[in-house]
Amino acid sequence: MSVGIKERQRLSRRSFAALLAGTCFVRACPAAAQTGSVMGDGGRLRLPVEAKRIVVLDAGFAGYALALGAPVVAADVRFPDGRINRRTGFPPLWSRQALAQKTTALPQHPDSIALDAIKAAAPDLIIAGGRNPGGALSRALASELSAIAPTLIAPATLPGWREELALIAEATGRADKAPALIVAFETRAKEVASKIALPDGEIALLQANAAGIHEDPFALSAGGELGRTLSTLGFEVFDAAARVAGGKPDANGRVIVPIAAVLEVFTAPNLIMVSNGPVSMGQLCCDPGYRQLDAVINYRRWELDESAVRPDYLSALRLLDMLEAAFPKKA
Repeated sequence: MSVGIKERQRLSRRSFAALLAGTCFVRACPAAAQTGSVMGDGGRLRLPVEAKRIVVLDAGFAGYALALGAPVVAADVRFPDGRINRRTGFPPLWSRQALAQKTTALPQHPDSIALDAIKAAAPDLIIAGGRNPGGALSRALASELSAIAPTLIAPATLPGWREELALIAEATGRADKAPALIVAFETRAKEVASKIALPDGEIALLQANAAGIHEDPFALSAGGELGRTLSTLGFEVFDAAARVAGGKPDANGRVIVPIAAVLEVFTAPNLIMVSNGPVSMGQLCCDPGYRQLDAVINYRRWELDESAVRPDYLSALRLLDMLEAAFPKKA
């Protein structure tokens, strides 16, 4: 069985309902002081307890802030996959929330941040750092950004979306709302677990090289974000990364695998392939690096897009949608 990448531009109605359930019914606590202490990349810094005009320079962090109901006046919209809703100008994951808040999309420059547009937004808080294009570029401009408004550069060492959510919630004065969002995710995960059909045997996790399937792929650690989510749903995750001789996982739990070693590493009977574009079973069956894999021979390969490797909160909800669609129970 093989399931390719389908239309995944939006959250499903169920996931969006879960998100609303986590944000609409939590009472905000009044601020007890004008500033608070938050741990950023360079140590502790003072930020407004509840900023009124926030500029977010990482598209993933913008999703957290909008999910928390924080007033985002402007945001960088760049994700690595380049997906933008052409009608709204925002990433599909948080287009609806951005429109509701009348958020402005910052101008996109390939190798820079639009400092003039940030200053024009008159922010009282800037959230920078992160793993997406805008967030990564913003790290080198900490001094310039701090001259505009108090600036949080998020640490690059945060292990997953829960920790990122906690930081953004604290920085925006909405720490009381974060637990409800986590409960919304866990509730949705339990729903998906009850609706999917688990494959027989272990399942390995492979990320295709962005340069193409002929190049060295990555083995994803069972302890990474995707592996942990699958385990929560009941999958038996095969730790292919641990089979790579001398391999050390990077920050995203990935280990590079020489193309000649694919058959030795991905020995599980099932395979999830993460890629930045559809890879057909026809391509795999004709490729000398993959065609002898048991998962390919027996058509036991499923496909997810790259947001599954290290998702932010909204991407984690969408991952649940993708898994529900990819592993349906037979009627």
